[in-house]
Amino acid sequence: MRFESSTKDVILWLVAPVVTATGFATGIAIVEHLTRMSKTKFLRIFIWPMIGCAIGAGAVYWHGPMLIVFTMLAAGTASIALREVILSIKKQGNNR
Repeated sequence: MRFESSTKDVILWLVAPVVTATGFATGIAIVEHLTRMSKTKFLRIFIWPMIGCAIGAGAVYWHGPMLIVFTMLAAGTASIALREVILSIKKQGNNR
């Protein structure tokens, strides 16, 4: 079965953020497990980079596939950084 080029492109555009976000979330889950920082469930970690990577992929959709890597990296990293800032603020609030 051969996919048309446009069908293949749509599938790859939809799969790329999921695969990239899975990598981000796996890294965070491993670090949290090894440092025993918290017992956050994988899906609660995954949602952050998924949103960032989806925004990154969508932002360059009209400019072509060559830029998707850079924008997913930047947006995924920003989403993880935002998650850490929010968790830090919540942790400081709980310690008071």
